[in-house]
Amino acid sequence: MRKIDLSVVIPCLNEDETIELCINKAKNSFKKLNIVGEVIVVDNGSTDNSIKICKKNKVTLIHEKTKGYGSALKAGIKKAKSNFILIADADNSYDLDDIEKFYAPLKEGYDLVQGCRFKKGGGEIKANAMPFTHKYIGNPFFSWLLKKLIGSPFNDVYCGMRSFKKEKFKKIYHFSNGMTFAIENLIRFISAKAKLKEVPITLYKDGRIKRKSHLRTISDGLKTLKLIILFLPMKIFTFLSLILIFIAIIKISENLLINDNLLLEINDIFIILLLALQIFFFGVYIALLRRKINLSTDNKIYNFFKYFNLGKSFILSFLIFILAFLFLFQNKYFFIIKSSIFLFLLAISVAVFINSILISLLELIEDKKI
Repeated sequence: MRKIDLSVVIPCLNEDETIELCINKAKNSFKKLNIVGEVIVVDNGSTDNSIKICKKNKVTLIHEKTKGYGSALKAGIKKAKSNFILIADADNSYDLDDIEKFYAPLKEGYDLVQGCRFKKGGGEIKANAMPFTHKYIGNPFFSWLLKKLIGSPFNDVYCGMRSFKKEKFKKIYHFSNGMTFAIENLIRFISAKAKLKEVPITLYKDGRIKRKSHLRTISDGLKTLKLIILFLPMKIFTFLSLILIFIAIIKISENLLINDNLLLEINDIFIILLLALQIFFFGVYIALLRRKINLSTDNKIYNFFKYFNLGKSFILSFLIFILAFLFLFQNKYFFIIKSSIFLFLLAISVAVFINSILISLLELIEDKKI
């Protein structure tokens, strides 16, 4: 029996208006390309006639209890019999007659082929096919951000029609279960130095009439932003911290009196320094978290803990705490300056103590292996 050349994985949640059309298009493409293909529909809790339609059309039907776009796709990919996977939505907004665009590059040796619906990448978006905020704000912004942060070559990072090699996918850990899977999947392949290609496609208006889109603009956008923050390199946080410290130094030099006392703007300066410290610790936390969940294989972050561990941070916090009280007994400062210095050092002591505990808790987690 000839082995399967391509597995088309379609997540499904109450798609009885369009799922049959998508299945038929995929099967017709198999015939046109003269390949052996399979259609895998992953039901994610449908309560309409979607399941009956899938059974009637003799596709591989999988039931995934864990809710979410990513959960459904991961379940379908796991069951796929081919090394070549193509994913697409069940609402007929992506034309499964375009399968050849995604299949041929995989045969040529590409690891992932991403569709592009925007003119910048040669694609087309039909009238009313994409919400205004997605078309002109969300998608362009996140596509630009990934280009700047990780060198993404894609102009449409949220396009849900793409193909990739299952063998490569299996070597890469994916944790996203929701819509952010689309972004994580691209970032993972980019980080893995995979061979990538973008192809132009046309986005059509959602074929459903009774059902609404499963997208949640604000919620999904915020989740995407949080995911991208995980990929911000430590050097960005360090750079921001140094900039703030430089600003504080400039303000100090501008506000020194002849008797070496600071003016009342000292509180602003201390806030800037506290913010610099917090940004740096946030960067350390993100860098360590990224390493723990295998968003990065860079072990440089562990060099930081050779010089700064929980025990040393406790000692440093205690010394700063003592220093804060010593300032209360200094008579050469104005009362308001003396109080500000006391509160600032106290805040620094607490910040170092709390951040060190949070980071140390993350250290306990074993690194995720791919």
